[in-house]
Amino acid sequence: MAIGGVAGCAGVALDALSAHAFKQRFNAHDVDILATTARYLLVHGVLLLLVGNWLQSAPASRLLKGVVLLAATGIVLFCCGLTAKVVSGVATFGAAAPYGGSAFMAAWLGCALHAVTRRGPLP
Repeated sequence: MAIGGVAGCAGVALDALSAHAFKQRFNAHDVDILATTARYLLVHGVLLLLVGNWLQSAPASRLLKGVVLLAATGIVLFCCGLTAKVVSGVATFGAAAPYGGSAFMAAWLGCALHAVTRRGPLP
């Protein structure tokens, strides 16, 4: 849940910077990339908060722990990779983004699998 909180905060900060300070520093395409990165940070921060809540009721769930790992991996590879690419100008950093996107998709599928296979009454 802490990773989710940090990701959410970073998403808000990056979005604000993209809307204001970065418009003078970077071209429109790069600002769009940073805005997309901010959006992904926010969405996946919420995902991590949700999964953290699920883990409180199922602390031994390997599936949910895998979802956390996948979402955190996606944040590093996609969000950090694209941000590093734009800020540094080193295109190689962006090469990790497709792997991060795949990790995000796998995390969401893990959530779906958890929801479908969940036993017992819903809270």
